[in-house]
Amino acid sequence: MIRGRNALAAVAVVLLCGCQTMGDAYDRVFGSSKPKIPELAPIKPTAAARILWQANVGAAEKSVFFPAVANGVVYAAGRAGQIAGFDAATGNSVSRFEAGTRIAIDVLNALREVYRAERDYARARYTYVINTLR
Repeated sequence: MIRGRNALAAVAVVLLCGCQTMGDAYDRVFGSSKPKIPELAPIKPTAAARILWQANVGAAEKSVFFPAVANGVVYAAGRAGQIAGFDAATGNSVSRFEAGTRIAIDVLNALREVYRAERDYARARYTYVINTLR
């Protein structure tokens, strides 16, 4: 009885190992059962990208600044403290300010990194306690 079970198990293993091979042979004889994906039509551009206007507020140096848009005005800043507003449609200067000091984006980035480090430390302590209790 045990010998018959071992033989049956061996046959099952051999058959299961050959599933992919048998599937490939079946596909060669009877054709693939996989759905055929149609060719994609070429994409025809409906509009050309072009620059409508551009302006310079000052260098960002190593910082990264993103413009903000409010009420049809695009606001941009430079690292040395320049802040300017431009009409979104025409690019004409609407306002320009001097902050009088460098923009402290680095302070905000450092504060974000402190919060991230505190969060990671709390997670590590929690994981340590849970793993110790197991």
